[in-house]
Amino acid sequence: MKKAVFFKRLFYAYTLIVLIYALIASSIYFYNQNVFSRKNIEKQNKVFIEQAGDKIDTKLRIAFNLTEQLKTNSDVIKYASNSKKDYYNILRIHLQLSNHLDAFSQFGYRIGIGKVGDEMMITPQYTIRVNDDLENQGFYSFNKKQIDDFLVTGQQRYFLHSTDQEENSDKDALLCVSQEIVGNKSDKVLFFLSFNKNKLLPTIQQKSEDLFFIIDDKNTIIVTQNEGIKKIEKEILSSTMLEQIEQISDKRGNYYLLKDDNYYAHVVTSAAEVMPWKYVYMTPKNVLYSDVVGLRVKTLLIGIILLLIGMLLALLISKKMYRPVGNILTSFEKYS
Repeated sequence: MKKAVFFKRLFYAYTLIVLIYALIASSIYFYNQNVFSRKNIEKQNKVFIEQAGDKIDTKLRIAFNLTEQLKTNSDVIKYASNSKKDYYNILRIHLQLSNHLDAFSQFGYRIGIGKVGDEMMITPQYTIRVNDDLENQGFYSFNKKQIDDFLVTGQQRYFLHSTDQEENSDKDALLCVSQEIVGNKSDKVLFFLSFNKNKLLPTIQQKSEDLFFIIDDKNTIIVTQNEGIKKIEKEILSSTMLEQIEQISDKRGNYYLLKDDNYYAHVVTSAAEVMPWKYVYMTPKNVLYSDVVGLRVKTLLIGIILLLIGMLLALLISKKMYRPVGNILTSFEKYS
């Protein structure tokens, strides 16, 4: 009986050492792999936001390059200087715009030309009342007169507004209206650029958790997943995070990683000179990504394997360590 008790205690002692070793080894493995996984995720997020910014900048440049070309177009210059409607001139502009329909479709934007005080707009498809076109696109909170008043005051170079249609999210749009001088005189026209939101914004990686949006100056102008802008500003984008984003340098194309209590913010400043935009990709801090869940399972399996192998070794070592002791006890039993 004493021999059995001694062997069990010896085995339990070695098993305890094995258990501690397995826990320490598994913890170190999980920590190192988790650090590696986090760094890899951060790298992927950095690549994602940089590529998303490049794609948006490319679309902006293409759209605004066309407006630059139109500013020197003789028909547009004539249209700007006409005090009365010249329908032949309007038709010529319409035909020239229609030549770019393929580009409009490919890059997900459309263009229109108008003037302050004029309710009509020239587009590649037709001439239409501005207010009717705004309603067709889902813009109900403002009208042509409000756009005119905003631009005439000269507070900002462009008027920006986005729709947030829950039922027709594929038709969500961002409208940018600017008043530009054309030709060598002081005559001006309005350029209406409308971008399809789904084609402008990237497809985010973790749709249920992550969020991508664009900040113009201090205003959130367009977001993914139809998250309401007010919801972002009140519930997701904390005042601390917004302040950090505002303090970011406007140097074009730079990447920044910001943090608050709940989110990481991956920020890239637009490399397009036409807009002072900042692209923001927010990811939750404490969310368990699929690779982390897999890492936990893998760590648990490694711990179990180490424990089983350790217990087998503990049994063999215990037997080996017990053998001389057992022989001595057996000898004592013979003499007794």
